Amino acid sequence: MHRLALAFASVSLLALVGCGNAAPTVSAFTLAVGAKDAAGNTSLDGKVTATDPDDGDRITRFQISATGPVPIQAQPLAVPTGITATDLPIKLVLPAAAPKGEYTFSIVAYDEAEEPSAPLTAKVTLP
Repeated sequence: MHRLALAFASVSLLALVGCGNAAPTVSAFTLAVGAKDAAGNTSLDGKVTATDPDDGDRITRFQISATGPVPIQAQPLAVPTGITATDLPIKLVLPAAAPKGEYTFSIVAYDEAEEPSAPLTAKVTLP
């Protein structure tokens, strides 16, 4: 009984002092206004560069939101197979009803442990 308690205490101590999870990093995020489609929706084409420092840990999703003439609530962008490092092309679509003006988009990466990166922003002006 004492050995089990000691082993459990040792494992708990390891978990507290160094077996933690480091957050992923988003090092680049770009967006540019693209073409309008027949319905007047505007595409935003870009790229996000993200890495996760933990060996074997993968980035499983991104979350994108925006402020501007009309705020855009957080939208998930799933990465079904997960990634450890990437230059991921992304395409967003603003509806035809979106007001013209400057938008600031923010992106956050999440790893398998749901650890978030610091947000990184990109600005675009909808003409």
